[in-house]
Amino acid sequence: MSKISGLGARALAVVVALAVVPVLATATPASADQLRYRDAIHDVQKADAADEDLTLITDPKATNGDIKDVFVHYRAGRLVIRANYVDLRPRKDTQLIYTGEIRTNEHRRWLYQVQTSPGKYAGHDELLRFRDFRRACEIGHFFDYTKNFTRVVVPLSCLSNPRWVKVSVGAVTFQLNEKALKRFLESGGEKLPRNVFVLRADDAGRTKVADVLRFTPRIYR
Repeated sequence: MSKISGLGARALAVVVALAVVPVLATATPASADQLRYRDAIHDVQKADAADEDLTLITDPKATNGDIKDVFVHYRAGRLVIRANYVDLRPRKDTQLIYTGEIRTNEHRRWLYQVQTSPGKYAGHDELLRFRDFRRACEIGHFFDYTKNFTRVVVPLSCLSNPRWVKVSVGAVTFQLNEKALKRFLESGGEKLPRNVFVLRADDAGRTKVADVLRFTPRIYR
């Protein structure tokens, strides 16, 4: 695992551990099998590892990973969760994670995530049981960096074919300046310089990301 992948996995665990279940105020009413809703743009939050408390502040200039709308499709034996972005650009110093939670009428919870590595942008997908974070099922995904969207596809058999679902949607990027980190380590400095490791995140449906992950209303099939 690369340095940035290790840091990203730990930071993702912190972000996802804060998920709760409020109703999504900005979404339009769900139909029997799908939901579309817009998310505010220029609302990406960032935290710099140089800050001891990792304070999140709005980064209005950030466009990479800034979700602008979401489409959830729930029928034909699968659940499709797609996020469209202002921009989605692979960078060799940046890791992208597309993630969220699925809840059902059977009181079951899953965490889905697709994690890329710097220089490898196809991504590795997982559906995890929320109670123990163990792998639950094979799912599919697709990232389109030309049309600026990410998508996961979860077979309904993985979810025990529930009557309804509700989901949360988020995107996280981790940017690591490995040359600056190397200089810092070699210098023996005590305080990490700014912009060596920066986390940016956007939670579709609200303007602040790391306090809670916002859920959609129920989507029936």
